[in-house]
Amino acid sequence: MTGANLAGVHTVLIGGMPVRSFTVLSSTAISVIVGPVTTGPIQVGSPLGGAASSDVFTFFPSPLISSVLPNAAGAGAVVRIRGTFGGGLIGLTIGGIVVPEADLVSHDDGSISVRVPARATNATIVLSTPGGTVVSTNALTFVGVPRLLSFTPAVAATGAVVTIIGEHFVSGASVYFGRVPARSATVNNTHERRFPPQDAPTLTHLLDKQNASLSSHWIRSVFITVRTPGGVTTSATQFVYNHTPSLGDIDPLDLL
Repeated sequence: MTGANLAGVHTVLIGGMPVRSFTVLSSTAISVIVGPVTTGPIQVGSPLGGAASSDVFTFFPSPLISSVLPNAAGAGAVVRIRGTFGGGLIGLTIGGIVVPEADLVSHDDGSISVRVPARATNATIVLSTPGGTVVSTNALTFVGVPRLLSFTPAVAATGAVVTIIGEHFVSGASVYFGRVPARSATVNNTHERRFPPQDAPTLTHLLDKQNASLSSHWIRSVFITVRTPGGVTTSATQFVYNHTPSLGDIDPLDLL
């Protein structure tokens, strides 16, 4: 705050409320630490008298991130950041990447919907408003794009256990054999691993005996798909159902 004849100032008010503290730097400048929720003209008092600013000082609270939904997402996904963002958004980065205006789906003083940048590699959120900057490292879990490397066995009957090896598999992943969902999926290792494949995270799946039944088709080939919050990956080769027939499965026409 600058002015004239400020050397003897003993009182500083903003909006009629005392500031938290102030320091007289010289006869022309005072450093002020404002109190909470303070908006209005600035007034000073000294032995020489009082003075008030012609402009109004506007207070903006420090930004706050309270939650992010969904709390796990990958590049390209839209997440909603809730909190306090009074005064408007000045800047936003996710994973060290500046979020362009085109990826701001919507925003107001209490909520921001944004698309996670394609080049983001972690979930650190840095958000700036006129009230300051807030950094969050745990509100969002970054999920890399999944990659399916291989599966074994390549041929199995309905009800068999199939192990899928890949990268960026996370708990809650969905697995499909063709368009049929697996009955269960268990992530054995959530850490990213590169080659060799035996060091990579794996998903173990039990085929659904009812949903994956093959009627009279004893052999059927399908691709395997894994879906996570980070994206979708599909096998390069097909899994083969080798349905073991029983007498009830045999169509008399197959014997002609």
